[in-house]
Amino acid sequence: MPQNTIIRRFNDDDLPSVYELVQNTIDFSYRPDYPEKVIEFFKEYHTRESILDDAKNGYTIVALQDGEIAGTGTLLGANIRRVFISPLYQRRGIGTLIADELEKKAAADNQSILDLSSALGSRTFWESRGFIIQEELFAPAGKDRIIHYYSMIKTLDGIV
Repeated sequence: MPQNTIIRRFNDDDLPSVYELVQNTIDFSYRPDYPEKVIEFFKEYHTRESILDDAKNGYTIVALQDGEIAGTGTLLGANIRRVFISPLYQRRGIGTLIADELEKKAAADNQSILDLSSALGSRTFWESRGFIIQEELFAPAGKDRIIHYYSMIKTLDGIV
């Protein structure tokens, strides 16, 4: 696990850093799996407004490493969304810390089943956490764009 990582609730002042983190992570992490037009779709989908809306209506957290926002994630009802880890901090356990915190919050909120949409490159991470593929999807997203992703679910077993 990463040392000196702080997990805290998102606040509005975090928006510029979280937005930049999300955009940069999509640019870096999605390239091996998706064509440019699909990457553009993901970047257009994750707007500043959607980040703020999810934070207002759900539970959004950030992970701080050495004072810098290294990752983020949101729980909206039973849906985990927008879990992104900066490419500079990937494979260091920060994603695990964020997922653990979101699952604990879901359990505290009496959610029994969690769901999420996983990009291709994130599938293995979520499967390692006990999520199973509910459906493999190929969704149209405008002209010349098909989004390939997974709908995944997990049953919570008394996490508190």
